[in-house]
Amino acid sequence: MQEIRSSPSATVFELVEGIGVLEVNLLKLIKEIEPYLDKEIVEKCIHKEDVEDVVTSGFRVLEERIRTRIGVDASHHGVDLVDEAFNQANGRLVFGETSSEQLGLHLLFRGSFLLFRNPPSHRFIEEYTEFEVFEIVALINLLS
Repeated sequence: MQEIRSSPSATVFELVEGIGVLEVNLLKLIKEIEPYLDKEIVEKCIHKEDVEDVVTSGFRVLEERIRTRIGVDASHHGVDLVDEAFNQANGRLVFGETSSEQLGLHLLFRGSFLLFRNPPSHRFIEEYTEFEVFEIVALINLLS
């Protein structure tokens, strides 16, 4: 078995590359699963020129849906919006039967925004491969 070593500053994507990920064509892959993806995500995100735009547009769709569900305006966004929606103490969206499940969902949304939404929203990201963008879009689809 191959040993994977990483530095403390390694990104998730660097770790995945260390394991070995098949490079694929994003549009071909999306075309195969498009019937299973949310129509709005496909319309607003998939056919963008820049992979960063695919990611940021996907999270924009997700943010709009969360805002609609909890009845707030566009001044609520990002991790603050996620905390407002899913916080166990006073969140407006409650999913899961146990407090552990509710916390898990809150942390899944929070982590997704912090790890995948924020970087391309605040700086240019050149490291996303098409396969990574596909995986992020699949995550956004799952969360929406």
